[in-house]
Amino acid sequence: MAETSPGVRPSSRDNVKALSPVTHDDAHAAYMAFHAAASVQELAEALEKQAAELLRCERVTFFRVEAHEKVVNLVGVRNRGRTRVSFPLGEGIAGSVAGDKGFYICNDPKDDPLYVQAIDGIQGAEVKNVLSAAMEAGGETAGVLQAINKKGRGFEENDAYWLQLLAEHGALAYARIKRSEEGWQLVRGLAEAVAAAVDNKHVSTVGHSDRTRQIALAVGRALELSADEMLELELAAL
Repeated sequence: MAETSPGVRPSSRDNVKALSPVTHDDAHAAYMAFHAAASVQELAEALEKQAAELLRCERVTFFRVEAHEKVVNLVGVRNRGRTRVSFPLGEGIAGSVAGDKGFYICNDPKDDPLYVQAIDGIQGAEVKNVLSAAMEAGGETAGVLQAINKKGRGFEENDAYWLQLLAEHGALAYARIKRSEEGWQLVRGLAEAVAAAVDNKHVSTVGHSDRTRQIALAVGRALELSADEMLELELAAL
């Protein structure tokens, strides 16, 4: 068994307390919201909103694992419009949980050996307590959900149960989105190849398809189309 970071515990939903303000109906509603997301950004926003409401905490952050780079990236509402926030796997609570595929409860950040303000406190506000869970599905870790500042008290085992359940649902939704994106990339590549072959038949039509695509996308953005609608519009324009 691989060595884990001190305090990071293996994923488990055993020993959940019988009394809880959260129900499986709540979790199912979150599951439906996750699977309605059409892009990673939409999923990140759903993860943050649903988890914060169910756990009754101030906020939730979604960190995405980039396995090929061995880094964890901040995604979602908290990072919209900002430069890329990235750090190595194994650093901070989020990075340690991602690397060890488990969960971690931290109710005293100032004295916690894994807590790193620059990473785990990236939102900028005071961090009073932290709960992190790996988003794992099919043996692969897609990311980490990190809940910040439980309202009224610190995080407990019961909170870890629900965050792990939400993280598992989120990982399944993330895998679906990635498969969809890969399929779209293949279709887009084929469409671009056909469009280039047609455009290059005459000097007067070189670049025509790309110009048409750019105009169509500009219209789509003005109409505030969804991610799926923008993809369909782009292919149609080619």
